[in-house]
Amino acid sequence: MKTILSTFAIFLFIGFLSAQPVNDDCSNAIALTVGGATLNGSTINGITQGLSICNLSTGRIEVWYEINASATEDVEVVTTSLTNGFTAYISVFEGTCGSLTCYNSSSLFASDGGRHIKFSATSGNTYYIAVFSTSNGVTGDFTIEAHGQPANDDCSNAEPIPAPTVGGASSTIHAYTFASNADSEAGCSSTTASKGGVWYTVTPGASSPMVASTLLNTNTVFDSRLTVFTGSCGALTCIATNNDQVGRLSELNWYANSGVTYYILVDGINSGAGRQWRSEFELNVTALNTEPNDHCANAIPLTIGDRSTPAVAGSTVNALTDNGLACNIDNNDFVVWYSVTNGANAQDLEIVTEYVSGTSFTPEISVLEGPCGPTSTTCKNQFISMFTASGGRTNYIAADANTTYFIAVYDEGGQKGDFTIRVYGQTANDECSAAEIIPPPSVGGAASTVMSSTYASNVDSEGGCSSSTLSRGGVWYTVT
Repeated sequence: MKTILSTFAIFLFIGFLSAQPVNDDCSNAIALTVGGATLNGSTINGITQGLSICNLSTGRIEVWYEINASATEDVEVVTTSLTNGFTAYISVFEGTCGSLTCYNSSSLFASDGGRHIKFSATSGNTYYIAVFSTSNGVTGDFTIEAHGQPANDDCSNAEPIPAPTVGGASSTIHAYTFASNADSEAGCSSTTASKGGVWYTVTPGASSPMVASTLLNTNTVFDSRLTVFTGSCGALTCIATNNDQVGRLSELNWYANSGVTYYILVDGINSGAGRQWRSEFELNVTALNTEPNDHCANAIPLTIGDRSTPAVAGSTVNALTDNGLACNIDNNDFVVWYSVTNGANAQDLEIVTEYVSGTSFTPEISVLEGPCGPTSTTCKNQFISMFTASGGRTNYIAADANTTYFIAVYDEGGQKGDFTIRVYGQTANDECSAAEIIPPPSVGGAASTVMSSTYASNVDSEGGCSSSTLSRGGVWYTVT
């Protein structure tokens, strides 16, 4: 009986020992290869080493890994928790087991209860990695991996993307921004600093609107930003930028000209709590068939006219969103573009839309000036709720001589539909001194009829005689 009990006790003792993590001590650290396979790990049944540096303490149970650096580069270690309530924190050490010094303990938020930490590795050095919970006694399972600096971390090493065919499938990239460096070019005029990004180029074989998107990312806490440039590295011109199109994921579009090389930067930012700075991602680049005037660069010119000038039919049904330009246009508005060029004399202009079709669609108007581009086009007159009888809108501007204005038509609620548009110039009889003569009707005969409009007319102080209601503009006639 004693022999049976002794055997059972030995079995339990051996079972306990086998349940301990093999890398429970620094001297038994498991090799973690930069760019190598993702490893499964666990702190369950581990014991503390009693260290009190680099966020470790006597109550925190850790396991150990080591990286033998084969190159001098930035390295990023990433964990993912596999146990509810367990957050897999990371600290990095230099030195030797028994004589460790803290190198980096600033692990950052990552998806699925993990953390990521970036440090500069020197070729030939060994770095020790501790994984632990900051809650005393809490243990769990996790994954761990190490990433080296991406080859396309700099603009000069941008990775070419196969150009998608117009109306065809997207060109898709699966990559990561781990261990990448901040980019000063990121975000065009955005003041939110880059936390690291990677570069791509695409050179379309045919001109069309092009869309770049991270909306299909499985990691929805990656705070991604997209920016597109033309030019050359060191002398780039920003074309478009977007952050947080849907949640924390980004999407932008621009008009891509055949044969022009476009640089695409995918970077991460930190614009709020619970957002991951650097991550794996999926980038999709698509060339689309859309409305012909879907971008400012392809704005349809309008003629300045009057009531007799035919209205131009338009539609936003196949339009794209416009990257959150100024002038009331945001990331969810489907926009089409027109332009109007005033002549040698300054005058007032009024742009008028009329609703044709579309559920809950209102063809609203914003007017911009300056060359097309997210940082060069400025707001002349944003959307104003001036109604027309058919559910359209009007927008009145004081136009400078020899100046081109860009007209954006959209629904601020993100609806799509069809409309007509025309531009009215200032009428000749806008002032009393230029009143138009109406042929006098004969007594008892037919009326003298005038078909005209008050669009683009000025306020008249004489309006309404003693009425206190202000004039909104009018035209003048005489009859004798």
